[in-house]
Amino acid sequence: MSDGKDAQGRKPAVAVAVAGGSSPEADTAKAEAGNARVEAQVNVEEEQGFRGEKVDPTPNEAYTVAGVTSGQPTPETDKDAARDAREARDLGGRL
Repeated sequence: MSDGKDAQGRKPAVAVAVAGGSSPEADTAKAEAGNARVEAQVNVEEEQGFRGEKVDPTPNEAYTVAGVTSGQPTPETDKDAARDAREARDLGGRL
């Protein structure tokens, strides 16, 4: 189109140099550093198998049918396991 707009009527993005702004190389370095931090966090989450913090130290097997029927303690069924879970997360009496 003769007015510089595309078929949807939008003007194309234009790079603007700002006085005192950073160079493309510096912007790329910042982006790569940010990407590396994000990738490191994702790797940690993938390694532990979940996002966030583990809330209680109870093994997952204790929540299975075999674990329940064998009497394995969980914080929901055993006061000592509940205390251990509270101490592991330092939640006081809120668990």
